[in-house]
Amino acid sequence: MKNTYPIVEIFGPVVQGEGELAGLPTIFVRLGGCDYRCTQCDTMYAVDTARYKHQWQKLTAAEITNTVLALADKGMGQNRPINVTFSGGNPALFDLVELIDTLRAAPRKFTLSMETQGSVYPEWAALLDHICVSPKGPSMGYDMKAINLDVLGHYCSLWEHGVVPVYFKFVIGNRADLALYLSLEDFLSDVPIYFQPVNTQLYSEEVDLNILRQQYSDLVDLTLSSELYHVTVLPQLHVWASGSNGRGI
Repeated sequence: MKNTYPIVEIFGPVVQGEGELAGLPTIFVRLGGCDYRCTQCDTMYAVDTARYKHQWQKLTAAEITNTVLALADKGMGQNRPINVTFSGGNPALFDLVELIDTLRAAPRKFTLSMETQGSVYPEWAALLDHICVSPKGPSMGYDMKAINLDVLGHYCSLWEHGVVPVYFKFVIGNRADLALYLSLEDFLSDVPIYFQPVNTQLYSEEVDLNILRQQYSDLVDLTLSSELYHVTVLPQLHVWASGSNGRGI
């Protein structure tokens, strides 16, 4: 029996809306299943198995790759690599070696990225081209007790030894979130750090851009007043551009 993966959605190309790769054309492969239950989760349809699992598809590595190829190939620029991002849920929970190998063997080039909260470290992470690690703080319902420093250390090691570019993204909604980051600051050393405002309009198909602007402005002020001049502060560009919290953006 062929190995399959729980796929919530495959969509793109769209521009990556968050973190270090913001603005880069990307195809998302969203896997279903997560070891967290964040209070401000914006992709609960990839987390809540009781409610949404029946909507997910079980796809093989070849089926996923063929879908990605169909989305990527428009008859132009086929020699130029396009980024594919494994998202979730938490894609680090799954053995993606076969999927990575199949995408690498495809008739066009892909760069491969992952977004994870950093609760587990899969050995195949070293096979990727880019990794976003986003530890969850009080705004998401978690504190330092949920942080596994050994796991985060593995991701930092990939960056420190030049194996894979890694950055850390912290969603900051209040000073408690900031305090959690500050408690990790020395541990994370020189790994690139990004701050992002909490999305508080999760259940609104259309978002109020004025609220987004104020939240971003408040986070910029907090970052600057804390003299965190090494931190890059970015909004969720895809939400700003679309004015929506919907899927496939």
